[in-house]
Amino acid sequence: MYLGEAVKRHYIGCFNDINGTDIETLIRMHGTLTPTVCAAHCIDRGYIFMGLGHGRNCRCGMAYGKHGQLNETDCNQACPGDGSVMCGAFGVNSVYRINEYDAFSELLFHDSLVSAGNELTRDVTTSPVVGVASVLLCAGHCLELPYCFGFVWIPGSVNNCVLISGMGNPVVYTIPTGGKYYHA
Repeated sequence: MYLGEAVKRHYIGCFNDINGTDIETLIRMHGTLTPTVCAAHCIDRGYIFMGLGHGRNCRCGMAYGKHGQLNETDCNQACPGDGSVMCGAFGVNSVYRINEYDAFSELLFHDSLVSAGNELTRDVTTSPVVGVASVLLCAGHCLELPYCFGFVWIPGSVNNCVLISGMGNPVVYTIPTGGKYYHA
């Protein structure tokens, strides 16, 4: 488990969690729930998003937001392990992007085994395609957004950078010809 400063979390917002179906894995944590503790459990299981809900639920997942974002005031239940932080509410999650690095600027992207012409292994949300000068600038755009967990770089194309997230209404995405998928 990664505890303390090795786990960084970036708050995204307050999201609806209808019947506990917004973020896939539930870990109940009576009395000890804090963002750091939840992040450690989620990173340990390989997830990149977490949702704190109902003051006792830590949810881990690779996507979030399918039931919509709410006002910040809807996340109004304090975390039992740290009363200064909100842990969602009944049917509501305080959602964070997490990573095990000291800062998002140090987040590493890795080549994927998924090649052009193939679908990613799960449904995703894509950004509008943009044109940038290098694969590093494409990665930089992803790093600026807490919900981005990967990108597709298409060398030789004018519109060569597609950001990948799990926010909103994910669908099947096929990597374009010549494109290469990178994930955090």
